[in-house]
Amino acid sequence: MTVLLTADNLSRRFNRLSAVNHIELTLSTGQITGLLGANGSGKSTTLKMLAGVLQPNQGQVRIKGFDLYRTPLSAKHFVGYAPENPPLYPAMTVDAFLHFCALLRGLTTAQAQLAVANIKSACHLTEQSSHLLKNLSQGFQQRVNIAQALVHSPEIIILDEPTNALDPEQTEQTLTMLKKLSQNRALIVSSHRLSEIETLCTDVMVMRDGSIQGKRSLTPPACPECWRLRTRRPINLEQIKLPDKIERVTVESRQSLLLNVGQGFDPEALADCIIQAGLGLVSLQPASDSLSQWYLDITHA
Repeated sequence: MTVLLTADNLSRRFNRLSAVNHIELTLSTGQITGLLGANGSGKSTTLKMLAGVLQPNQGQVRIKGFDLYRTPLSAKHFVGYAPENPPLYPAMTVDAFLHFCALLRGLTTAQAQLAVANIKSACHLTEQSSHLLKNLSQGFQQRVNIAQALVHSPEIIILDEPTNALDPEQTEQTLTMLKKLSQNRALIVSSHRLSEIETLCTDVMVMRDGSIQGKRSLTPPACPECWRLRTRRPINLEQIKLPDKIERVTVESRQSLLLNVGQGFDPEALADCIIQAGLGLVSLQPASDSLSQWYLDITHA
């Protein structure tokens, strides 16, 4: 996989409100990252900064080697962004709007005509070509929103709640299309629907209070010998000595570890180790593969 985007120490404040705190992430080809979190957790603000429509107070985003904030035109050439609320001109037709967006992205007139025809077909908008945007249902307006983000075939696709207002059939069509697009691209998608994240994404991050509280891969098969450790205080692996038979440690959050263990693993020995380190043992139990339970554990910790 090729790294297309890196974000380092991204932070954003609105007056005294700290909306996003020290975000670190990378996006690579073939990767579809799901971004979960409650309303107000910082998801949309993070995506806006990654797309270059909101300046951070601190931090840097690099897109294929270009600094997003110092060389925005070069960097944004590779980005397609669909915000939560479709940025549509109500008096324009679907055709005119998508053609306008393609020209803004630097396509020639001939290239724009071909690109618009292709993206209308992919987003099932061909029959709405001559319709005014203001007369479309919310579901079709959302399709146009996704289409404008994809019309120039960007390598990095940033989608904020892309299935909002879509009916079940439209949702399935959109998820299938995005899955196909990911083969040579990187996607990051925010959603409240865990089932969609599980269907679409290769990995997932959970935001809470403006920071990333947990990361998890969705691609490996279930591990029959996995235990999950949760503590009251942040875990510093350099300051504790884990007992034998722990073969692999995955950091899910500052207070949660997923442990791949071998035969002879002694959970009581690990519990004693955590207690002696003063971390405050919350739970130590065989890991559940439930994304919903993992999400709830993080957001309600």
